[in-house]
Amino acid sequence: MGYSETDLTTTFNSGTYDETNWTVSPYAMYQPMDGVTLSAIAGYSMGDVDRTRDTTVTGNTDSDMWFASLNGSYAYTPSKDMPLDLTAKMAVLISRKTVDAFTESDGTAVAKSTSDTRQIKPGIEAAYSFDAQGTTLQPFAKADYVHDFTDETNGDKGAFNLGGGLRIASGETGLSGSIEGERQVGRDDYKEYTVSGLIAYNFGVGGEGESKLGIASPYIKSNFNPDSGQMFGTGLKFNSPGGDFSTEFGLTHNMTTAGTPDTAGQIRAELRF
Repeated sequence: MGYSETDLTTTFNSGTYDETNWTVSPYAMYQPMDGVTLSAIAGYSMGDVDRTRDTTVTGNTDSDMWFASLNGSYAYTPSKDMPLDLTAKMAVLISRKTVDAFTESDGTAVAKSTSDTRQIKPGIEAAYSFDAQGTTLQPFAKADYVHDFTDETNGDKGAFNLGGGLRIASGETGLSGSIEGERQVGRDDYKEYTVSGLIAYNFGVGGEGESKLGIASPYIKSNFNPDSGQMFGTGLKFNSPGGDFSTEFGLTHNMTTAGTPDTAGQIRAELRF
């Protein structure tokens, strides 16, 4: 289950676009063999949209969206003597969003609008791990090709996402984290880049060894996107010893490029069987 709020300033018409959404999106993951991971997610979202233009003209309507995604990856280690991991990935995304027709406060009729996404994204990642005084460091580089079958950006059906970063894990201290950057290239008059980071610390709860209730992992994270703005978050994850149950409590604060910040809480629980 998900809830989101969107608050935009549409400077081209001296207006605003505000939308609230409720989303349900069940998913499944399957690992048929070592190194192979398959996942699928589908969802439906309902929204309420409030719009203004020219400062005084207002309008209200509803939106709905459905989406589905299939993902697969295969991780391969070419040599047992070299800690190099190669991962091939493939993702397929389909979505359709409709904003219903409505009449503005000055009597202007606004037609229904629909946006379709049909996208395929193959990619590869290379990661090399080494030990630094008990801490595992894993620098990595990745490249994805994005192909839009519909609703392409500025007439460009294809683009590349190029990125890389560093993952850190310390079994002795329970400290782990990552920093990653990504840049999209290949589209005319369009730029997109993302910088993200995560710091987490794990500690046992309820005793030693097999008597532990599980592992608690407080974390902080940050993500910057020039289109959506800056996000800060903190929370706590808990995993049972066998990984059959996990839960997460989190809080995020977004400073949007539209200038209107928002804060949201999240509670998630997962049971594996």
